[in-house]
Amino acid sequence: MLFLGVFYHLVDPIRALQNVAALTKEVAVVETHLDLRGLKRPAMVFYPGSELNKDSTSWWGPNRKCVEALLKLVGFRRIVYRPHPTVNRGRGIFHAYKES
Repeated sequence: MLFLGVFYHLVDPIRALQNVAALTKEVAVVETHLDLRGLKRPAMVFYPGSELNKDSTSWWGPNRKCVEALLKLVGFRRIVYRPHPTVNRGRGIFHAYKES
């Protein structure tokens, strides 16, 4: 399943990942905006209004650890992270596997 550029636009991203997990047979590919890259623990910043790129539909800025933890929380066993190949470090790609 592809879940590209959607996560940070959702009011309830955890429920959305639960739905992604329920629909995924083997692997989900999640691409998203990332923030708080300096933090060592899972965290997500809330953007009220249009704080992120003047876009009022952007709500969340998770860090890598947060996305990995949420994917595991909803049932994925193995997560492989890669920085986005063409965009700056502010975006990442996660391959989330149902089986290890």
